Amino acid sequence: MSDTLYIRLEAGGEPVSWCLHQPQTGYGHVQTGTLDEALMLARERRLIVLAPSTDITLTTAELPAQLQTAPQARLLQAVPYLLEERLAEDVETLQFAPGRRSGNQLPVVICALERIDSWLKPFRERDITPAALVPDVLCLPRAQDSQPVWSVLLEGDQAIVRSNACAGFSCETEMLADYIAMAGAPENLCLQIYPVEHAELPELKHPTQTSASVSNGLEYLVRGYDASYSINLLQGEYAATPDYLNWFQPWRFTAALLAAWLVLGTATMTVEYLRLRYELRALETTAESAFRAAFPQVTRIVDLRAQAQQQLAALNRAGGGGFLPLLQGSSQALSRLNGVQLQELQFREGALQLALLAGNTQALDSLQQGFAQQAGLRLEVESANATSEGVQIRAAVKAKP
Repeated sequence: MSDTLYIRLEAGGEPVSWCLHQPQTGYGHVQTGTLDEALMLARERRLIVLAPSTDITLTTAELPAQLQTAPQARLLQAVPYLLEERLAEDVETLQFAPGRRSGNQLPVVICALERIDSWLKPFRERDITPAALVPDVLCLPRAQDSQPVWSVLLEGDQAIVRSNACAGFSCETEMLADYIAMAGAPENLCLQIYPVEHAELPELKHPTQTSASVSNGLEYLVRGYDASYSINLLQGEYAATPDYLNWFQPWRFTAALLAAWLVLGTATMTVEYLRLRYELRALETTAESAFRAAFPQVTRIVDLRAQAQQQLAALNRAGGGGFLPLLQGSSQALSRLNGVQLQELQFREGALQLALLAGNTQALDSLQQGFAQQAGLRLEVESANATSEGVQIRAAVKAKP
């Protein structure tokens, strides 16, 4: 769990007050100074900013039935129009931040957009994003007793009052009794007073309990802050960037390079796949053409490899010594001859039919002698015709009986 820095803004500007909470040591001392001094501590820490309630209105909207289960995004759009008739200002100039609904009741914090922008400007200039911007009145300790108890922070001539989990107001101290009455205080109300030194408690008709005086009101507020019972003004367009996105910021360039590398790698693999696919199709076409030339009697090809194996097996089972032995012996005999070129080869009726081109008639004698040396083979010359290109020889190679 990271450190949390609380900064309380003042209605009149500076000075501001701040307090650092560390999980190991708890809350530090409240300090007062310029906002620049406070923001020097904000880097790498969760930042909660407390806004002055004098510039904020807390109210409640009554939700129609169709909005009582609506998602938060829809409530953000609808709330301004539910409250429009109560407001003197143009709703387009205001920020409406809804809290947790209870039945058809929805607590809402209202603040001028211009005011929020002025609060956030120093943070934006330093590239610092608060996790929350909350009204300071909603940071007062919340009563836990069954008896109605309102929390009152007295600071000089100002008082802020938290009347329930998400409601409250601010006023001048001398007007506190009147404001409590106008807020509809119950008869059995008890006031829990949190005084800041030198603050004087006005005359009140309700019973009071007074805590020990402190030098700065932020000492009470940091201990009373509970995100579950507060309302964050940074909603909608002001929504804070999630922590994981802030963590990701320094790695954006690396991530972009990685993405580019992945895109390039995918494109390269795609091109290679298409190239290999094209070559495979070309080889399949060539193999099919060779198969059709060797076995013209096969008119339909379903599985080229299986059909080729079947045809070769049939040739081996054919008369004589079979196709492969005849082919092997002929190959060995022809490889030892110079000036003899094989032009055509067929296997019919157990014999290997050869069409040869020899350079001269003497090559015919060499051909016959070569086959005579092949055990189990005999060569039968069917024709030998002299042409301008040489001697055309047609012969049959058969197995010896």
